[in-house]
Amino acid sequence: MDRISDLPDNVVEMIIERLPLRDAARTSTLSKKWQYKWAMLSTLCLDYIFFDTMYRQRRKPPVLIYPSLVKTILLQHIGHLQKFVIYIPNLDASGIGEINLTIRVALMNGVQELTVIKAEGCAPHALPSFLFVCAEQITKLEFTNCVLNPPLEFRGFPNLKTLHLNAITCSSLERLSNFISSCPRLQRITLSDLNKSDQQLYIHAPSLEVFSVGGAFRSILFQEAQNLVSLKIFLADINEGFEKVIPCNDYMLQLFSKLSKIKCLKLEGYICMLLGADYVQGALSIELDNLKTIEAVSVDLGDLREFHCLLRLIRSAPNLQKVEITAFRDEITIGRPCFRSDAGDYGDCNFRNLQSVRINELMGTKAELKMIEILLRHSPVLKVLSIQVESKLDKDAKLEVSKELMRFCRASPTAQILCTYDEVKA
Repeated sequence: MDRISDLPDNVVEMIIERLPLRDAARTSTLSKKWQYKWAMLSTLCLDYIFFDTMYRQRRKPPVLIYPSLVKTILLQHIGHLQKFVIYIPNLDASGIGEINLTIRVALMNGVQELTVIKAEGCAPHALPSFLFVCAEQITKLEFTNCVLNPPLEFRGFPNLKTLHLNAITCSSLERLSNFISSCPRLQRITLSDLNKSDQQLYIHAPSLEVFSVGGAFRSILFQEAQNLVSLKIFLADINEGFEKVIPCNDYMLQLFSKLSKIKCLKLEGYICMLLGADYVQGALSIELDNLKTIEAVSVDLGDLREFHCLLRLIRSAPNLQKVEITAFRDEITIGRPCFRSDAGDYGDCNFRNLQSVRINELMGTKAELKMIEILLRHSPVLKVLSIQVESKLDKDAKLEVSKELMRFCRASPTAQILCTYDEVKA
């Protein structure tokens, strides 16, 4: 009894979409009723898994047949295409031309979500100019290892809501900034592996809610992002003498001045050093009332700039509930401002809503212990302080850390200190 064929069409489509494309195409041999169902899928995923399957199952090198095969699949497609994913291996000019033709066919079929992934280690794929003409229908774009240089007449994607760019090549961050600002309905942006350490990124995106940026860049400023609720910044590298090219006085204040709705903040790499480079202490002149969570990864609290940056952010978020810090110790200390216990006045701190603190990879340095002491002393409703002590510490060092922790005053009578001595689990 064939019960699957009697299922509603949308259920059958969901089943076929979960099959590898090769197996989905084979369903056409089941019966006349199934002959064209695979060709009517709203999603076509010709990703690396699809390419790798071809590589293992065919005698000819896949790069010789791959372009014509994906073109044939698109030409056989029937009806509306909502999502299209294309992986591009290392191809010659002719193969690239066929791939671009495939993308054109997908756009002609009304595709709304387009993903183009060029193989790692290959020359980046130059996105064809016709892509920027089909602007109205596009709601999601994802490009990896591609050249993003829209034509001068490009006026933006008016309905684009999600943008993911990974290891893209762009003539300048100014041009990337202009591209983003020309898409007024953008709600989610991910920029990964930027490589413009001498340039500044400007973000003008009034509908933006989630923003993540990672790589090398000089700085970032938000011109308009009043609806942003989640922000992640990973600064992979920082230029020597960066203090001299900070875009403005009190850079931290300028960065957060337009982010009144932010709820979740994650800082990683050298960004805390950059934000603390002007040595401004005390809370910001604006309060981040909606900020509930701060996560700081690879923070060297032994660097006075990073220590003050993190503490200043915590002091500026009156409704903050959770803090997580993953410590890092830079072996190079020459020329950097090292932490001193008398380098700041923390008596007026009041973390009145802070409930959870976690410290990862604690080495028990004076700076790390000072941060813990401040948080314990000024958090009246703290419930738990979880500490993962660096596994490389010997038993005596671990014992000394434990003794120090027990000496600290706690503003919260119910606060627990939980220590573990194993490595952080992914």
